[in-house]
Amino acid sequence: MKTARFEAVRPKTLDIKELRLSALAGMNELSEDILREYQKTTKYWKKNRPVFTRRLETNVGGSGEKIAVTIYTDNSVYRYIDRGTSGTVIDARKKPIVMSGVYKAGSTPGTLIINSLGGVEGGSKRVLRGVFFHPGIRARLFTEQIQKKMESSSEFRMTERLQSSVERARDKWLV
Repeated sequence: MKTARFEAVRPKTLDIKELRLSALAGMNELSEDILREYQKTTKYWKKNRPVFTRRLETNVGGSGEKIAVTIYTDNSVYRYIDRGTSGTVIDARKKPIVMSGVYKAGSTPGTLIINSLGGVEGGSKRVLRGVFFHPGIRARLFTEQIQKKMESSSEFRMTERLQSSVERARDKWLV
């Protein structure tokens, strides 16, 4: 009677350091993509163009290891356009306000298609006196649109990256 002998192959422990580095590299790549998306939103700005800053943080929060990406700007005009502003009454009785004669926004709320409307500012200046109502700025919601766009691809990309790290580690075990 023939017998077969099976021996369990015991893999070495998974290289956590390699997984961490892979996750960090993946988040770094992702943060560069997010930064480019933000920069696209101001591609056609002729003045007051914001500078976006990218920050990668590790071990954010309480338990476990976490990596967080933050893209931000200190440019208040960008924040007004992104988040919108409420309408307000402007009192120009004592000090008149000078505004451009023609203005047309280069973007529409809820879309990342920038300058599709061919934004225009210019014409002869108008001097406004008196009390009037400014309707505010409709929020363009760039941040929400970028987040939605990136979430759809980021989970897949990070899973793929970590999976390839695990497969590389497995290949080392079998040698």
